[in-house]
Amino acid sequence: IQLLDFRTLAQTTLFEGELGLSEFNWSPDGRMIAFYRKDPSKSYIDIPSVGQLWHGNIWVVSVPSGEVRQITFIKGTAFRPTWSPDGRTLSFLTHDGSIGLTSLEQPGILWKAATTSADMPLFTSMFFMP
Repeated sequence: IQLLDFRTLAQTTLFEGELGLSEFNWSPDGRMIAFYRKDPSKSYIDIPSVGQLWHGNIWVVSVPSGEVRQITFIKGTAFRPTWSPDGRTLSFLTHDGSIGLTSLEQPGILWKAATTSADMPLFTSMFFMP
């Protein structure tokens, strides 16, 4: 993950490594970026209606410090991170068609917000209402 300052054209590397096809999402205050990071040691998960997904989890990188933290620790796939308006909670989709929630203060602790079927997931995205 690299940032480019358009005024100075200076580049800052925030994260190096294999991400796969990641989706990045800036926190509301612009101080963090949430992203999906694939686990290169695991194989694909086959989902009939979606195709193949890598095993992977949600990570967060601090823009000021460059500190990188894993936020979800599921056995499967957590992807499409979305920030709450206060920047303290992330929602995400899972390989089994569910929506999960996690707090930055308690990484790894998950709340299942909604569930559907992995064969026919009803959820493709999510958002928070202010």
